[in-house]
Parts: sequence; structure tokens; C-alpha cells
Amino acid sequence: MKLSGALKGLIADKILRVQYPLPAQGDMVNLLTVDVNQICTLMSTVINLIVTPLQLVMSIYVYFEMLGAPAFVGIVGLTF
Repeated sequence: MKLSGALKGLIADKILRVQYPLPAQGDMVNLLTVDVNQICTLMSTVINLIVTPLQLVMSIYVYFEMLGAPAFVGIVGLTF
């Protein structure tokens, strides 16, 4: 939510600083709605791509620390 607001503010400031030719009203609305939402979705996807493998590795490590070698039998069993 904060990212969306910050991007909309930056775009609005840039539009107000542009002198000539002024962008069409439809272009401004497109920038402020569709493009900002796509950037926010991309950022959350990138974060998930980074965090998910880390969570997987950490959970396998904790699982192995709790159960020892038999943990791998459980992991293989869950995989197939």
C-alpha cells in the first residue's frame, strides 16, 4: 500500500512538472492505476521468489535437526 501511494505521488509530481506537450488525460489515468498496480504486483512476486526458497531450506534444516536422518525419508515421502 505504501509503495502504491509513493509511486502515485512520484508520477503526479512528474506530470505537474512536465510543461509541453501535456500527456493525455487517459495516459495519466493509465499510469496512476494500471501501471502502478502492475509494479506493485511485480514487487510482491519478486519478494516471494526470494523468500520461498529460504523458507523451504530453513524448514528442512529444522526438520532435520528435530528428527535426524529419518527426516529425509519423510521429505522424500512428501515429495512423491
